[in-house]
Amino acid sequence: MASTSDVHGSSPVPTMPQPNDNGRAHMSSLSSSSSISDAENERRGRSERPRMASRKPSASILVPRDHPEIEIEEEEFPPDDARAMSPRRNSADLERLGKEARQTLQE
Repeated sequence: MASTSDVHGSSPVPTMPQPNDNGRAHMSSLSSSSSISDAENERRGRSERPRMASRKPSASILVPRDHPEIEIEEEEFPPDDARAMSPRRNSADLERLGKEARQTLQE
């Protein structure tokens, strides 16, 4: 069986810091040379990483109504359908709506 000095002493992977009585971790188990070389490797790895391909911004997908490939189908809706209602009402519509509102209030 391997001794603890063989496992921890010759291992290329640094051991994790252990908390002491104060709850703080002491860094004596990590060598400063290994942390410096790790930082250099990390920086070098980032600089060697291939760049992301640049993409052109997407163009607008709006198409004018008079475009030759566009066919607009006009739909017919019954007069009481909400899709057929217009925000502009003629005087006959206003009179009818007013009458209906008065009847509803009287009931």
